[in-house]
Amino acid sequence: MRSFINFNGLTAGDITERLFLWFFAPGFATFFFVTHTEWWPTLLGEAFVGVVVYRDAAGAGRRSPAIDAAIALIPFFGWWRYGRARGVDVGADTMAGLERPGSRMWDLRWSRTIEVDTALSVAACVARIRQLTVTWWSPGAAFGSIAAHPFGGRVKHDSFRVHRRRAMSRGIFYQEARGRIAATATGSRVVVTFGRTRETNLSLFAPIAFILLWMLLALGIGTGGLGAALYGGAFLALWIVGAAGITWVGRDDDVFLETALRSALASSGAAA
Repeated sequence: MRSFINFNGLTAGDITERLFLWFFAPGFATFFFVTHTEWWPTLLGEAFVGVVVYRDAAGAGRRSPAIDAAIALIPFFGWWRYGRARGVDVGADTMAGLERPGSRMWDLRWSRTIEVDTALSVAACVARIRQLTVTWWSPGAAFGSIAAHPFGGRVKHDSFRVHRRRAMSRGIFYQEARGRIAATATGSRVVVTFGRTRETNLSLFAPIAFILLWMLLALGIGTGGLGAALYGGAFLALWIVGAAGITWVGRDDDVFLETALRSALASSGAAA
């Protein structure tokens, strides 16, 4: 609960999530008890956001806490702005000087595989990766700290599938790291493949095929189906723009995942 009133060490996404919850919590709490539209839950949500942001900004020594609080009263934009101002970037040092091929953006079959040798035992590797991961069904998956748990997915006794967590996102549209852990004479070897899965590509592109088929059927009706086909074309364009945006946002996920995994699997001289 402390992280909902103190944003130290949280990412921009963490902060945006928490302000989202502070704003909508009164409305959620009264949803089943109010039989008609009420204005006071919205005002109460605004008050919560303003107080929390002012308290956090003042505690962090921000120059103008009152201005931060006032801007944060603007839903969505204000939350995003304060998150950007106060949040930490857990991937800030992962991208410098690394080659990022453009093919990862548009090639549906793009993937790459690495091997990591570590002095840790298999059990220790699993434990360290699990510390960074929340499962999708966990209560922490929606509003848990991204800074503390940057991975979402599942970890088994000798394998894992994880993706980079984002604010209020299950990560199904983004790249993931699929790894297997095997014991060696000196510790463990972790083989990891980065890339989008068949499920991800299906989720992104199956709707495009469905909309195109629907448009063709609508046009087959004749002039009566022209309007429906035009609506389908508009929705198709919107979906393509959204899919391209998602792909762009996640373009460096493999670099982030690799850096975080290598750091977690470093033995650091500790006994495994």
